[in-house]
Amino acid sequence: MEEFIKILQKATRLEMDGFEFYRTKALKSKNRLVKNLFLNLAKEEKVHYQRIEKIADSLVAGKKVFKKDTVLGKFEGKIFEEIFSDYEDDREYKAEIEALKIAEKMEKGSIKHYKNALSKAKDPVVKDFISRLIREEEGHLLSIVDSIEYIKSPEDWYLRRERSMYDGA
Repeated sequence: MEEFIKILQKATRLEMDGFEFYRTKALKSKNRLVKNLFLNLAKEEKVHYQRIEKIADSLVAGKKVFKKDTVLGKFEGKIFEEIFSDYEDDREYKAEIEALKIAEKMEKGSIKHYKNALSKAKDPVVKDFISRLIREEEGHLLSIVDSIEYIKSPEDWYLRRERSMYDGA
């Protein structure tokens, strides 16, 4: 249990680092798509931090973890679609793409950490929570990758998206 508590404590640091990174980059971004993506990611990372901290505190105190303590954000991996629905074309911004690539690495690191945590978790409610965290972080990763692709080449992005709708892919 002590090892698992350390894993959760590291998770809170990962989430808080993500929150700070996304918030800072959102404030600096000149690209509206990236700014909104980072603002939404920051909100979700803050919720993750709060939930993980509550679960860790409960486990340290020997208390039961309840399903209500594991509720995550409203987007559940659909951030890009939410932001894109109100987005008009901007030009490519090198700094934003660099920030998105850093964000991509951070999300991959979080996913790896949570998969490790899942393999060590014993409580079914905690396992379910970590599984949902993994899915949400994977959704963040997809939103980031989608944003990079869109900013680099909106035309190609549209073609891929339309083709997948017609091909059923």
